Amino acid sequence: MTQLIHSSDVYKDTELTLRDDGTYHCQPTKNNISSLPTLFSDDGAFLQEPNSYFFYLKAIKKAKDLNPCSRALLKYYQFLEDEHLDWDRFPPIKRLKPTYQFRSFLLKLIKRGELAHSTANSYMNQVKNFYLWAIHEGYLRIERVCMR
Repeated sequence: MTQLIHSSDVYKDTELTLRDDGTYHCQPTKNNISSLPTLFSDDGAFLQEPNSYFFYLKAIKKAKDLNPCSRALLKYYQFLEDEHLDWDRFPPIKRLKPTYQFRSFLLKLIKRGELAHSTANSYMNQVKNFYLWAIHEGYLRIERVCMR
């Protein structure tokens, strides 16, 4: 299952050096932005896109509290994993898009009394903002299909 780990002492500036044994070493140099949430997949892989988004929010936008965003993206990526969906695959049919399926999932949790409506709204807003950032940064390309 997707895991959220809080990394401490994350730096904006680092220096990469090649050691004599052929390995690389990354040494922080300055601009410590402190703790940062970090998502890892069920097999331990670093999730590049959401983690880059967390870094952007903290280092560039100077966000003070990433907890709402990290909780939302953790829930979203766990959902994607459970449903075997890719975050960046958007079929043309709305109900098959991962964001629409996630919304339906949240609505079921609300109906069962397992999630507050306000929390579900917050999750959806955080996921939407993540996608807007991903599109802006080029992690996700949206192609429009014109129907005649």
